[in-house]
Amino acid sequence: MTNYFISLFVASFFLLDATYIGQLLLSEPIILLPILGLLTGNETLSFKVAVNMEFIFLGRLPVGASLPPFASFSAALFWLSFLLMENKSFSYIFLLFIFSVLCAYWGREVDFFVRKMNIYISRWSFERYEKSIKSGDYYLGAIISIIFTYILYAVNLFIASHFLAYVVKKIVEFFPLKTFFHFENLKFFWITFPTISILFLFDRFLDKNNVSWLHIGAAIGFLLGIVWVII
Repeated sequence: MTNYFISLFVASFFLLDATYIGQLLLSEPIILLPILGLLTGNETLSFKVAVNMEFIFLGRLPVGASLPPFASFSAALFWLSFLLMENKSFSYIFLLFIFSVLCAYWGREVDFFVRKMNIYISRWSFERYEKSIKSGDYYLGAIISIIFTYILYAVNLFIASHFLAYVVKKIVEFFPLKTFFHFENLKFFWITFPTISILFLFDRFLDKNNVSWLHIGAAIGFLLGIVWVII
């Protein structure tokens, strides 16, 4: 549990960088997960998950008023849930990855709530400063906002990680297709995730007018692969 709480405190701090402090991209999965992996002694898995998540969410950018799914929340949630699980087989990791990605939408709601609450805190802080003209009142709102945001992230990650680890465990144990999750071939899906993620990313940035070229290229590659196997 020591590694869990270290990761929880560190991840919650790095999530502040996503939209609130710095915005140095330190909260991105490709950076956050390897750091958590280094702290908890599982660098290889953390890097693999980081690459997959980064490719999946890279096409969803916070441009203008757009508020995309919270990729950093998913990354932190995956790692915390992973640390809670006793069984760390590919079956659990695979399901945990899928659910963690989906939980990015919950992370977006948390982020939206943080932004909304910080508006009220900022107004309160400026009103105090306007009346007193003291620098302490000016910075008080920022301090309260940082503490509030940090605690909110930590509490959500704590609850969600325990819930997610429990759900994944029960699915593998009691799902009607239980044996499917124990097949050694499930590793194939995990190994091919980078390729799937890259294709997902291409689809995000691809010019829709030239989408036929992607289909033609994929078909040719598939046929050449068949010929290679036959020969």
